[in-house]
Amino acid sequence: MTYTDRKELGKGFRDAFPVFLGYFAVSFTVGINAKNAGLTAFQASFMSFMNTTSAGQVAAIEIIGSGGSYLEILLSQIAINLRYLLMGAILSVRLDPDEKIWRRILVSFGLTDEIFALSSIQKPLNPWYPFGGWLMAMPGWTLGTLLGVLVNTVMPQNVTNALSLSLYAMFMAIVIPPAKKDLKIALTVVVSMAASAACYYFIPGLSAGMKVVILTIGVSALAAAFFPVREAVTTGEAKA
Repeated sequence: MTYTDRKELGKGFRDAFPVFLGYFAVSFTVGINAKNAGLTAFQASFMSFMNTTSAGQVAAIEIIGSGGSYLEILLSQIAINLRYLLMGAILSVRLDPDEKIWRRILVSFGLTDEIFALSSIQKPLNPWYPFGGWLMAMPGWTLGTLLGVLVNTVMPQNVTNALSLSLYAMFMAIVIPPAKKDLKIALTVVVSMAASAACYYFIPGLSAGMKVVILTIGVSALAAAFFPVREAVTTGEAKA
């Protein structure tokens, strides 16, 4: 490792400290839900360490808790995490063309929305920067999950049930601000909620995993068809 690599590793590590704090707080409720789904402290913590996607992990825990199949988990993870394929491709082309393939793979493995945001503004991008971000962020997510499982073991059930709802409050906090500013996002959210309710009432036999897959792909396809984002080739600016 060169001096530049060590410098970028430390920079990514420091820059991701706010991510560490956010992950620790949010993953606490993931641990509570994991315990309710029947996972042990080790299983939930190992899952958080290896599965670097909050939405995907929440969906997987829901499927596990409802007794879903491995196929449902697989399909749901593919549908939910397709965005990481695009993020990884974007960062890959910004690396040195001669960069080793194993470093590119590690960058893709440790990619989260927040680490992508931090890495995308680095010019030029050194692969050790997202490495450092991952080394800081993932312990926060893993430790928060572990603490959530342990707390769920000792706290009254009604209290842990109430705390588990904070995860959904977090998702609402993410979705509502942009929905208030953009009518297209608001309509997409409303359609998603309506479609989810329709599945619940009219297709009661549909498993949680298949519902995630169908809604993710279906609503995304509708949004892409009705609200396409066109790239302005000459300016590089996206126009709706």
